[in-house]
Formats: sequence, structure tokens, C-alpha cells
Amino acid sequence: MDEISINFINNKSDSNFHPNWNLLTPKNIKLINSGCNVFHSFCSNPQTLDYSMKNRLNCMINLSSYKDNEEYYTGIPKVDLYNMRNNTLIVGKIDYIIPCEQKIQVTPEFVSDTTYLRSCNDSDVIFERTNNLRTFITKKTIVPYTEPSCCQLTSSELSKNDVMLISQHEGHNIDQIILLERTKQDTRKTDNIIKIKSLLCYTYIPDGFYISHINIALISHIPSFLTPIIDQLSHFIGISMSSIVRKTRNYYSHYDNYKSIMKRSNTCR
Repeated sequence: MDEISINFINNKSDSNFHPNWNLLTPKNIKLINSGCNVFHSFCSNPQTLDYSMKNRLNCMINLSSYKDNEEYYTGIPKVDLYNMRNNTLIVGKIDYIIPCEQKIQVTPEFVSDTTYLRSCNDSDVIFERTNNLRTFITKKTIVPYTEPSCCQLTSSELSKNDVMLISQHEGHNIDQIILLERTKQDTRKTDNIIKIKSLLCYTYIPDGFYISHINIALISHIPSFLTPIIDQLSHFIGISMSSIVRKTRNYYSHYDNYKSIMKRSNTCR
């Protein structure tokens, strides 16, 4: 496994409330280089976060391929985490390496393909195609102990300016970011999930790439007794995420071998 070679913008986390957000510590880099993944999650009211973390998450959760027209196309307006008092954030972040010899072009269509999604996720998560190659429907449990939520997600590639902005927040260079955001077939319908944003951050390294996968869900209402329970489920969520990483590596390995065979085949013609 190739070692991470990342150009750091800064070497420290700027969050006092969640110091583990910066997963690229020397200890964790050794773990990631050995083939492990590093995971961190929390469940919190936005008002309990310090300013720097609030600033980071406010930036990420308002990213959209629709820019200033997000509400018109999705029915989901921009949010202001600085002044939210009655909502709950569920945030998860996992860092790992995907080794692959062939150059794989990661596109919004690639990560939205249901074959890819089903291969890389647990079998209890349902994925359905739509007419749009960048949009899919998933049914999974967002909040533990509640009914599975049916969400439509649309993928896009962030602009260079947005990638630079997230690189500053994350403290290291990122080459490419694929954004998955919740969209709606009927923008008039509402539920307790205000926003879902998922950032797949790719940093290319020799013979593979380093991925930092950030998931943010803003929920309008979670019973108060559930919040500490969800926050304590990090270990079990981490086990599930480890399974996803293992399946993702397996998928890329088969995809990598397929591309290698096709390349040799085309060369022999």
C-alpha cells in the first residue's frame, strides 16, 4: 500500500469542540497507510459547536450544484447554522486509501451508478435508478431507531473554487470533490430531514487515491433522549463504515482489473 503524500495547508485542527475532526494526525496516517480507515462522528445541536466547526459545517451543508437556485430546484433553502436552536446535526467522516494501478476517472455518473452503490454498501440499503444518470433513490435509516427514510440524491462535481475552499477547511490539498445532495421529485413535500450533503473528497497519490468522505444530515426534530444514544453509537457506525470501505476497495479492485484487461486487449489489436 502506497503511503500518503499530501500537501498540508495546516497541521492542526481548528476545532476545540471536536478535536478528532482532523483525522490526518501522524498516528492516523500510519493507520491509514497500513490499510486501516479512521472514522469519527457526532450528533449535536448546532449551538453547542464552536465557531470554527460551525463555520466549516455551514459552508459544507450549503454547497449545491444549483448554487443560489437550490431552493427553487430542490425545495430546500440555504440554512444558517449560526442561528439554529431546535435542529440536530448528524455528522460522520471517514478517511481511507483506495489502491488502484489504472487511472480511474471518478465522475458524478460513476458514483451514482446503482451497480457501484449496491456493490459498496450493505445489503439492507436499497438503491433505485432514475431517468437522470446523476440521480438515484436510496432507502436507508438516517436516524437510528426510526423508520428508514426514502431520499433522492443527486451528484455533481464541485468547482475548483469550492474544492480550494474545502481544502482550506480540511487542512490539506484535495484534487476533486463529488457532492451528493438531497433533491426532491416534489419540492412541495416536507419531512424531518432538512438537508443531506455528502462530500467525497479525493486526493490522488501514486497508485491510488486517498478519500475523505464527509456526511452531514440536518434533522428538524429528534427526540431529546435519542441524541446522546446516537452520539454513543459511533463504534457501531464505524464498524458499518469499515464494511463499506472494504466493499469499495473490492469494487475498485475488480474495476481496476477490468480496465487493465481492456487496456491490454486494445493494445493487442
